[in-house]
Amino acid sequence: MYKLLIIDDEYLVREGLKMTIDWAANGIEIVGEASNGLQGFEEAMRLNPDLIISDVRMPVMTGVELAVKLKQNNFTGKIIILSGYRDFEYAKSSFENGVVAYVLKPVDNDELVAAIKGALRQLQQEVAHQALISELSEQLPVVKQQYIRDLFNGHIRSLEEIEKKEKILDFHLPSRGFLVSMRSDDEAGTGFSFSLLQKCINDHIDNEDNVTLILDQRLYIFIEKTSNEVVADKIRMVLEEYERLEDETVSVSICQYSSLLSLASAHKISEDLLNSKLMIGLNTIALENSPIGRYRKTITDALAYISHHYADDITVKRVAEELQVSESHLMHQFKEETDKTFNEILTDYRLLVARKLLRNGSYRVNEVSYLVGYHDVKYFSLVFSRKFNILPSAYMEQYR
Repeated sequence: MYKLLIIDDEYLVREGLKMTIDWAANGIEIVGEASNGLQGFEEAMRLNPDLIISDVRMPVMTGVELAVKLKQNNFTGKIIILSGYRDFEYAKSSFENGVVAYVLKPVDNDELVAAIKGALRQLQQEVAHQALISELSEQLPVVKQQYIRDLFNGHIRSLEEIEKKEKILDFHLPSRGFLVSMRSDDEAGTGFSFSLLQKCINDHIDNEDNVTLILDQRLYIFIEKTSNEVVADKIRMVLEEYERLEDETVSVSICQYSSLLSLASAHKISEDLLNSKLMIGLNTIALENSPIGRYRKTITDALAYISHHYADDITVKRVAEELQVSESHLMHQFKEETDKTFNEILTDYRLLVARKLLRNGSYRVNEVSYLVGYHDVKYFSLVFSRKFNILPSAYMEQYR
């Protein structure tokens, strides 16, 4: 049943409206009445009726003033104004404030019922429209995700199609910039904490022109045009903060795209970089122009061995034996492809793990030294301070 509120300063008019129309047959229940506009407003706020029938000329507050005040208070019901002929022009001014019809006095019941049915049709249409909007709102995240997938898969071939879809979805990606892809390295499949990672992103990346979303077990950030170095620095800060709060490793790739049509190429490169992760157990960032993915198998196997055995007393000779290559050949390939020696790579990896452990705050400096393969804590502190220009104890203190 629809709820009706009757407002008129004449008692007989109110009684006549209640008694001469079969309201129940029209699916309507009279829930209240009022004798002036102010009282009518208070009753409308209390009862929230679907329909109001109001006289235009009343003491304290007129029907036109009532319509204005109801609109100001977000009243969504329909209002029918009862007006004498001489008040018609005055009554018309209320139409922009939620009034859907006016009926001349003396009231013709057939005319009033027709106006009421018209108002109820509008209510029904609005309810159906709101239900459609609600349904579309529930589906919108899925539709947006499919739009991103279509961009990544190269299924969208024109900027006109992109413009059309984004207008319909009310969703806009930076037209050019950087695609940052993040993947959890958790083999158990629990993945990273999106809310926590999103907080870290918000702390370090201005989200005004950027878009962050999760899709197919990846977190993507579309960053408005800037420089590779700026993006990489911001992501490093994100990972460092995340690392202090969550003992979960994340792989990140950063690729530039010149237009939304080139996202398919950028996405493919980003996936190749994520799948070529060499520094196991560490939060890592791979840039589009980095040599990851282009190393020879000997080097990738050696780096993988380092990532699993860095805490052991490993040497280039031991790794060469494991890979069944000569020691000189392995050293030559390291220098040729990474521009670093085996020992430099091993030291870098140990120190990166050490930084992670120190930020974690669960270990003392001597424990960290042992865990990354240094049994002399003084030597570890010396190597760490040479690399990062800060003692490990001071570095740890920064993150407490």
